[in-house]
Parts: sequence; structure tokens; C-alpha cells
Amino acid sequence: MKHLRISDLFEFAFCSYVFALDNRSYEEFVKNTGSCSPCDKKYCGELFSWLRKWGCRQFTEKDEPRATDNLKEWSAEYGELLLNNSAPLDKLSDADLIRVQEAFDELARKKASLRGKQTPPSEVSFGPVGAAKILFALRPRTFIPWDGKIAGDFHCPMNGKGYVQFLRHIQGVMAELSELCKACGFTLVDLPRKLGRRGTTVPKLIDEYYWIRITNNWCPPSGDVLDQWVKFARGIPAL
Repeated sequence: MKHLRISDLFEFAFCSYVFALDNRSYEEFVKNTGSCSPCDKKYCGELFSWLRKWGCRQFTEKDEPRATDNLKEWSAEYGELLLNNSAPLDKLSDADLIRVQEAFDELARKKASLRGKQTPPSEVSFGPVGAAKILFALRPRTFIPWDGKIAGDFHCPMNGKGYVQFLRHIQGVMAELSELCKACGFTLVDLPRKLGRRGTTVPKLIDEYYWIRITNNWCPPSGDVLDQWVKFARGIPAL
């Protein structure tokens, strides 16, 4: 992990702004589920609909009952740990992370749907990307989504061990972000509000930053470009 600088807060702000322009599906999911239990049929329906919008096509609409039953089965074993503990990601202990690794692998192995015209059709699992996004949906202050590009960029295998490795990396990022926020006169908890994203968690902001920078390979404008934009805004002629 590179050492973060004050200027990196600009990159987080830029990526958050760009992401929010055309990615409202998660906010809609939160609004539509409200205080629903993760085991409710309505919650599961909204969850799998949101996952499809986020590119998880293994959760087909026709096989939602199968995926719902398997998610409920998983929740019966891991729900108490993952749903009743709202500790933020940077507060997870080593013991917590060991349990997370086990829970992640079990969730990734669950069957999401059937695919193919052969008999019998092949079974498609929740997978490591689906598992991470579900964990994030259940505990957005504690977990973070990922995809193959992001995991590969940090040399994390796509399994529970790799996801815990990624979480440890994010804990380090949060620690550095906390110091940057303090240097600017506010706390890490206030960062979403400072970026105009009240209600968004810090792990979600980091995910958006990686999604913009790594998954889509977009870069914020340079300092020279920003200076020119400010001149445009102030009506200062370009040189």
C-alpha cells in the first residue's frame, strides 16, 4: 500500500462524485429493504435484484428461491456473528477475521442457480465476488465489495483467505485516511459527510475509489487541469 498524502483526499472526493453520478442501485436497495430481516423474502428479492445490477449474473431471477434457501441456510450458521455485530472494519480483530474467512468460503460455495441445457444442468455458485457483495450488503460498515481486477491488483486469491488479506489491506487504508482527516480538522467518521455522501460508509467510499481507479482505469484530472477549471469558474481568461 502506498503512503497516502493529503492530495489523495481529492482523489477520493473525485471518485466518489463520479461514482454517484450513475450508480444509485445500492441506495435504492437500502431504501427498499429498510429494516427488513436478511432472511425475509422481500429482502432476498431486493438483494438478488441489486446483485444482478452490480454484474452478478449468477443470481438469476428464475432461481431466486434456490439462492434464497441457500442464503438462509448460511445465515443460520453465521448470522449471529455477521449480522448482530456492527463493529466497523477497522475494529475487527484477528479472531474475527478467522471467522470471516470461514464464513466467506462457505457463502461462496453456496449454489445460486442452474445453468445450461444439458441434463443435469450445471450448478453455479455464489462465487467470491457474490460472497463479498453479500457480506457488504449485510454489514456495510464492516465489509467491502471487490471484483477480479481489484483482487488481482492487490495479489489476493479469490477465496476466503484472499478476502481477509484484502480486508487487512483496507484496515491499513482506513488508518491512513484517519490521519489525513485529522490533519484536515475532522474525523474519519465525518469523511462521507465532507464528500457530500452522507449515509455512505467509509469502506464503500474506498470501494468506489478502487472501482473507478482499478476496475475502470480512470484517473482524476491533474493539478494543471484543476487550476484551469477554477479559472473558468472564476471567469479568468486562459493564458
